[in-house]
Amino acid sequence: MNPDSASSERSEKMLGPIGLFALKTGIVATACFLFFVVAVTYVDVMIDARIDQFQSAVQEFQTSARIGGRGIFTKLERELEIQASATTDIPSARKQKILADLRAASDRWRPFVKDALLAIAGEGEKPPAR
Repeated sequence: MNPDSASSERSEKMLGPIGLFALKTGIVATACFLFFVVAVTYVDVMIDARIDQFQSAVQEFQTSARIGGRGIFTKLERELEIQASATTDIPSARKQKILADLRAASDRWRPFVKDALLAIAGEGEKPPAR
C-alpha cells in the first residue's frame, strides 16, 4: 500500500465526498481568483503606462507647438544663435542652387500671384490673358 493513497483515504474518511469536493473546489476557485488578480494587475499596469506615455506626448506637443508667452523670446534667441553660428552655414554652391530654384519658381508663379492679388483687391476685373 502506498503512503500517499493511505493519506488520501484518511482525508476522504475525515471529510467525506462532499467535503473533499468542497476542498477541491476551494483550491480551484482560489487559483482562478489569484490568476484573475494577477491578470487584472498586469492590464492595469499596462494601461497606466500607456496613459503616462500619451500624457507625456501631449505635453511635449503642447510645449513645442506653443506660440507666444514668456518662452518665445528665449526660443527666438536660441534659434537665432544657432542660425548665426558659422557651423550651420551651407556651402556656397548649394546656396547658388537654392537661389536659382527660388528664381525659377518665382518666375513661374509670379503672373498667377499678381492676377490673384489684383482679383482680391478688386482691380483689373478682366480675366487673365493666356
